[in-house]
Amino acid sequence: MPLIAPILPYLLLLFVLTWLFGSIPAWRAWRETHLQSFLSFSAGVLLATAFLHILPEVIENGDGHRIGAGILAGFLSLFLLEKFVMIHPCEEHSCDYHTLGITAFIGISLHSFCDGVAMGTSFVIPGLAQAVFLAILVHKMPSAFALASLLKAAHWKTSKILTAMAGFSLIIPASALLSLSLVSSLPTATVGHALNFSLGSFLYIATSDFLPQAHKRSGSKWLSFLSFFLGIVLMALLALKYPH
Repeated sequence: MPLIAPILPYLLLLFVLTWLFGSIPAWRAWRETHLQSFLSFSAGVLLATAFLHILPEVIENGDGHRIGAGILAGFLSLFLLEKFVMIHPCEEHSCDYHTLGITAFIGISLHSFCDGVAMGTSFVIPGLAQAVFLAILVHKMPSAFALASLLKAAHWKTSKILTAMAGFSLIIPASALLSLSLVSSLPTATVGHALNFSLGSFLYIATSDFLPQAHKRSGSKWLSFLSFFLGIVLMALLALKYPH
């Protein structure tokens, strides 16, 4: 399959960096001092990816009024997942409604499956893969960091946490390969539906999970804003380099 080879380096890098970030809390205590800026940066990257990279492709490949329905489906799917699986990857110890242990692992893993679908779909559209890869990478690393912290708080052994993080890190590569193998042989309209869903999920992750970090009162407001703006600028420059 000719489409598989180009995606493999991206998936390998995604696996390695996700596992490395996820392994840090297994060895050291969680620290939040610099996390707010990183999450604000992630919010900027995700929003800019949604509007500057995925949306133009959605308009080009979409089917009129069905565009909105697909985007809404992607948004609501993530909302319902977090609402009823009882996990919200907000990267904070102060969130008191986390369900620790295996429920946290399942919840964020299902979330990652949706990211993998977006990743695989993006490789069918020329010039879109780089932006989607970067967007997934910058929000999946802190998610892995948070998940490992939750598992440690649930008193999992270090070896068990590292094994769980290896499995978690494989979810996006596996689901990306699965979605790529499916959409590469499907009509353009079906690829458009997958892009609609991906756009909705990106908007939900940015606005629900990460954008609130830019509004937190703790830390420097200007540093959070500049981090958020830097994420937008980075993806805007990438859109100029790879115009749609």
